[in-house]
Formats: sequence, structure tokens, C-alpha cells
Amino acid sequence: MSETQAGSGMSAADVLRLVAPRWVRPRRLGRIPDQPIVHAVRETAPGMLADQLSDHLGTIVPHAEVHAGDTARSTERERSVQVRTLLDTAVLGLREHDSWPRIGRLQFPRYALTSWLLKQNLRPAELNHAPHSNIRDLLHDFLNSRRRPRRGKQNAREAAAWTSMTEQLPWYLFLLSLVAFPVYYSLWVRRGKVPRWFLRQQYLAPRESADFPSFVRRLITTPSERESAEQVRRLLVHAFLSDLADSHSRRLWRWRWVPKDCYPVLLLKDLRPGTVGETLVRLVNNVRNETGGRDPLLVVATGEQPLEDGETPRAPVTLEQWERDLQVARRKRSPTAWYVPLRIAEEPADAFDYDRSGALGRAHLPLKRSKLVRRTPLLLVILLLVGSTAGYAGYLQTHCGQWWPYQNSDIREVDGECIGVSDTSGTSYFFSAHDERMVAAQKKLAEQNEEAEQRWEDQPNLPNPTVVYFSTFPSSDDDPPTLAGIADELDGVAVMQRESLGRNVLMKVVLANGGLRMRHGPQVAADVAELIDRDDSVVAVAGLGGSWQSTVDTVEALEAKGVPMVGTTISADLLPKSSPLFYQVAPSNAWEAKVVANYIAAGPNDPRTGAPRRPDNVLIYSNPRDLYSNDLAQLTAGELRAHGIEPMPDSDRIPCGRQNLVFFAGRANDLATFLTKMPPECGKPENYPQLLAGDDTSKLVLDDAMNDHEGVVLDHVSFTGRSAWDPQSQQGTPLRGRGLLARDALEVIALAVQTITGMDGDNPAPTQRTPVTGGTVWRGIGKALFVGSSGTIDYGTGGQIPVDKSISILRVTGGAGTPPEDELICGRFQRDPVAHRDPRCPVP
Repeated sequence: MSETQAGSGMSAADVLRLVAPRWVRPRRLGRIPDQPIVHAVRETAPGMLADQLSDHLGTIVPHAEVHAGDTARSTERERSVQVRTLLDTAVLGLREHDSWPRIGRLQFPRYALTSWLLKQNLRPAELNHAPHSNIRDLLHDFLNSRRRPRRGKQNAREAAAWTSMTEQLPWYLFLLSLVAFPVYYSLWVRRGKVPRWFLRQQYLAPRESADFPSFVRRLITTPSERESAEQVRRLLVHAFLSDLADSHSRRLWRWRWVPKDCYPVLLLKDLRPGTVGETLVRLVNNVRNETGGRDPLLVVATGEQPLEDGETPRAPVTLEQWERDLQVARRKRSPTAWYVPLRIAEEPADAFDYDRSGALGRAHLPLKRSKLVRRTPLLLVILLLVGSTAGYAGYLQTHCGQWWPYQNSDIREVDGECIGVSDTSGTSYFFSAHDERMVAAQKKLAEQNEEAEQRWEDQPNLPNPTVVYFSTFPSSDDDPPTLAGIADELDGVAVMQRESLGRNVLMKVVLANGGLRMRHGPQVAADVAELIDRDDSVVAVAGLGGSWQSTVDTVEALEAKGVPMVGTTISADLLPKSSPLFYQVAPSNAWEAKVVANYIAAGPNDPRTGAPRRPDNVLIYSNPRDLYSNDLAQLTAGELRAHGIEPMPDSDRIPCGRQNLVFFAGRANDLATFLTKMPPECGKPENYPQLLAGDDTSKLVLDDAMNDHEGVVLDHVSFTGRSAWDPQSQQGTPLRGRGLLARDALEVIALAVQTITGMDGDNPAPTQRTPVTGGTVWRGIGKALFVGSSGTIDYGTGGQIPVDKSISILRVTGGAGTPPEDELICGRFQRDPVAHRDPRCPVP
């Protein structure tokens, strides 16, 4: 800050150097600094100095150049009108020169309302009839006038068009407008920011008015005559300064929250004693002294002589000294506390040419907060909305279309499949929601889970185990046979859960999906492990899909958590060898191979004569790259050799004639391809070879595959017998196909829980305090012996595969539409070890 004293000579450039730091905002985001009223005094052409400063500020700094040299009127009302006119000009000038793209538009809501109300000049007699209604209409007009007006004929045309349009509006829109504005007006009057400010400021004693409309009534009835005129003028100045202070304050809830880079400047030309400019300067001085508020307005006046000091002659001071003495002066309510006169040196005679002397140079304002930074909150909101929308869309895509985010974060979409671990609420789906059977089955499981939880809260002494049913749920409708098979499994799970609830075993079921052929099984096994860590009620895993290498990897991954596993359709011999915690309810491939070899060696019955006929040649059709298919083929080949039958070498060519037999040891989905490879020279179905398929086939696949091969006879292995094709023959809730095996898998676990807790038919409540954990359930599974839906389940002594499990060979004729016929039944359907011991069956 310059040390130039008041009264000493200085140039226009010196004035610029003095006041420039006052309109440039400091780099620290602190409070608004105290702004002086600088009076640049020069006897020769003082107005030129104001023009030079205005030209220097340009469009960078919001400023207004106002002529303040008119003589102050003698009457109070006229003087108030002069001040209001002067401030109106200042407001318009500040808004015109406001560089709003960079520093934000200046707003004057308090001053605009105050000035508009003071212009009404109504008589009190005009408001005696329904005063509040009249005031409401006035405020209505003011709120409508706040819209940006058009100019000239365009405004008239717009008004006429608006009137014509409102006349054509429907009656209900007219009624809505009548209702909407009173509501808005009521809220604005009671909760509006501007009305609240009027009732809290200190001029004209607002507490004498009951409410804001009552205070407005005082302002519109010529208050300069009926109230204190000085108080009216101070209210007007106070509203003007308050609007500027509010525009330069931080507001976190709007995009202009960053403080502006510069403060507004008011340039008063021809300021001298006895003018309206002096009245305005003293009003600003008094309002600042009385309110104690800070405003950003820098007043720079020019004139031929300084204002008179009403107290003592002002001693020469610097701006630094003025700042130090300001607090004492304002507490004393000094009429010149903010007033700082500066004597400006006279310009040379040849400097009066404005073109030569007016070039002070444009203001260089290093904007510390650019337009982009000022709109950072708005940009952040937009980015947040865009990011959250994109993230939510990605969440829907990768989390199987779950609408509520993170409702079940263990469900996700990988390679077009919905995999992971579901919750017990049934709100997330692995499979297509178009399959009503599967959706209904999962809803049933969710209802029974809730029932189990509620019963356990009432009876905490009952066991409350959680079983994870880990399978291969399809994620599309492209594979109807697989959808039907999974629906059968879920039906079996729901049936057994209902039965366990009836036995006081409050079992809950959680679904887990390993994807097509369990290819994501090891990955989902990690999710199951996390579930086991979170929920100590998880005691077992059931299902595990079919016999694939990925299933072996999944079993090995789950073994580390010490929970027993019970497979359903798994039959490959490698699975029990991979973990001692793994059990299965289906027969093994070794047992199936023995039954198939004995059936072939004994000679299948000829469909025409009914007499058994041993085939001359046997071809085994398999997929060497598939664990199940290769294992079954190798075991069957070994068993056939034990019967003195040497299988034909691997070949894609199928031999014709009933004297030959082809054993299909592949997957069910490959059966249709297998049948299409029948050589054309075989001719009619009567010349086809005998066809025998493994256990992986299903009724729907057989129906679909055989309908196109009328007259073709196919024998196939079944783990569930004819009851799987004829649900009406079952007792209780009928199940089909894989549903029988799924039910038996869960019954193994339920009986294990009953065994370790001492519960049976005579003791429906636990009699032992053995904790129900994965380890205790594993020991209980080894003792299982019961007649299940698919046959007798008996693990013998330390076994993991049911001993002498039932296997059937059924015969179906393509295009006949008749149920399959029993060709051979081996194994135990009851506890009697000699039951269904056909001579053609092998000895276990």
C-alpha cells in the first residue's frame, strides 16, 4: 500500500495503484475486507479521472459510473427519491458491466423489492378495504415483474399472445393457476429469504408490524412523509449493500459457491458538499457503522473539493492507518469513519485530451478461479449423475438385472451367465424369469426359509441348519431340456425342505450357480467359502451338477472349509476319490458299467420276438474329452471284456443290423447328434443296431430326439426307474427325474442332523447337545440308511457311494408316445438286500 497521504499530490496512476488491491479479491478465501469510500479530489477536470478509471476496469470488474453532483433537494421525500434514483442507476450499471460468465451474475432481490415498494406511493385510505388482499395483489405483480421483460413492440405482441393463450386454456388449468399462486405466495411470504430479511433488519422498527404484509403496507404508503425519512433511506442503502454481500458469499448449495474474483466498484462523479452524492456517501457510512456487516462495495468518488467534516478537521492519513483506526471510528459512529479523501495532482495542460491522457491501460485480472472451477459443483453433480447412472446400468448388466443395488452382491454376470451365491430371500434369480416353474420353486424356497427363521426364533432349541444347493442353473431359455431338469431339481429341494420342517429340522436353502457345466464352479466355491465364514449355520453343500473336471476342482476347493458335500446326478468314480467329505446319492459309473455289461452279455430282448439275443459286435460311443463320458466308456469296456465281449475299435461309423449293439456313453445333449449319424444303408429302423444309452439322458431329451425317428427302439439307463416318468405312481408330492435325486440328497443331510441331535420319530425334539456343524453333519451322513425316492441310500461302512443302489434299464420306441417299459431293474429299492435281484443283475 502506498504511503501517500491525504492532501498530498498524486497522479491518476497513483490512485489506481491505491484502489486496485481493493477490487481484486485476495488469494486467501477469507472474509470480505473493509472497503473505504475513496474521494479523489482535483480542481481541474475531476470527472475525467472517473472516466479513466471506468475505462480501466472495462468489462473485467463489475462497476457503475454515476453522476452524483445534483444538489440535494430540500424536502425529505424529494431527497429520498434522489437517493433511490441514484441507487437504481448504480444497480443497473453493476448488472450491465457484470462479467457473469466468469464471476457470476449479481442479484439484487432485497433492493429490487424495496425500491419497487417505495415507488407505489399509495394512500392509506386506498388500503382500508381488504388491505391484505390488495398487498397480495401488489406482491403478485412484483413477482411477475421479476421475469425478464421484452422491449418495444415485441413486449406488446408477447403480452397480447399471452392473453389470447390464457383465454383458450382449459378450465382446469385456469383453476390450477388460481390455486398454485396463492400457495406459492403463502410460502414465499412466510418462508421466503427476502421477506425474512425485512423482518430481521433494524430500520423502520419491523417488529412493530405483525407480519411481512403489514410491514409492506408501511412501505407503499409514502413512508418518507409518515415515517422517518432518514430511516427509509438507510433501509434502501442497507438492502443494496446486503445484496452485494450475499452475492459475494460462499453458497455450497448453488454452483456459484466459489467467491468471486473481484469486488464491485461504484464510481461517483462530481462529489462535493451539498449534493445527493454526499447524502449517499454519508448513508453508506452510517449503515456500515450501525449494522456492523461487511459488504464488498468499493466507492471511488471524484470531485473538486472534499466533503466537510462535521466533527474535527481530518488529519492526513494513509490507507493503512485508516484501516487501523476504522474500528474505533465506527464504534464512535463517526460520520466520516469510512470516508478517505485523497488530493490528486493537477494534470498538465496538454493532458486534457482524453485520447492522450485517458489510457491507463485495461485492468489485468489474473482469475484464480476460472469458469470451469466456478461450475465445479454443477459439473460434479452431472458427473455424479452420469457416473451413478452408468454404474447402475453396469450393475444391472453384471449383477443379473437386480434393480436394488447391492441387494445381493454375490450374484454377478460372467460370460453371459448369472453365477454366484443367492440369498435366502428369493429376490435374485440365476435363471430366466420366464420359466414359471423355476420362479415358483425359488419363491417357495424363500417362503420356507422365512418360515424356518420365524420358527427358530420361537424355538431356538431346534436345529436350524443352512444347506447350499450348488448346481448349474441356466441363464437363458435356449436349452429347454436343461431348464426342465433344473426345475425338477428345485421341486425336489422344495419338497424335502418342507418335509424337514415337518421333522423339526428348520432347514434353510441357499442357491449357488457354477454356470454351464460348472465351468465357474471353483470361482463360486470361493463365494460359498465366504458365506460359510459369515454364517456358521451353513453345514453342507448339495447338488454340484454333473461329472465334469470343473466339478472335481470345485469339490477340492470346498474341502478346505470342512463342510460335507452330497452330489445328486454325479456318477464318475473320480469325485469320491477327490475328497473324503464328498458323498453322492446316485450310483457310480462302475456300478452302472457292471449293470450295462451284464445286460449286454445276457442279451437284450428283441423288440420283435421278445427273446433275448446277445449282440455279435458292441460299439461304445463316447467323448474322450468329457470326464463322465470317458470314465463310463472305459469302465464299460472293461466289464464287457470280463464277459468275453471285445468292444469294437473307436469309429464314427455305426454298424447296421440287430446283431450289433451301440452303447451311447455321451451327454444327453449329444443324443440327437448321435441318432443323426445312423448310416443311410441301414434303411428302415428294423435294420438299425440295438441302441443303449447311458444315465445322462432325460425324458424330455428322449422325447425330442425320438420323435424324429419313428420306429427306432432305444434302451437307456435310469437312476430313478419308471417312477420318474410316471409321477402319479409316487406317494406324497410327485417328482420327476432329477428331482428325485435332489430330494434324496437333502434327506441325507436332514437325517444326519436328526442323528447327531438324537431326533427321530419318537423324539421330535433334540435329546443331545451335539452342535450342528459341518464336521458333526459329516459324521452323521456316514450313518445314513433309508429308502429314498430314487432307491435305498446305504453308505455301508465308511463308504461315500450308496451300496447296491438301484439302476433301471428302460425301453422307449420313437414316435410311439407310450411310456417306457422296464427291461431290467437292479439294486435295492427297499432295505431288503434281495429285493429285485434279477439273474441278469451283477453282484454288488
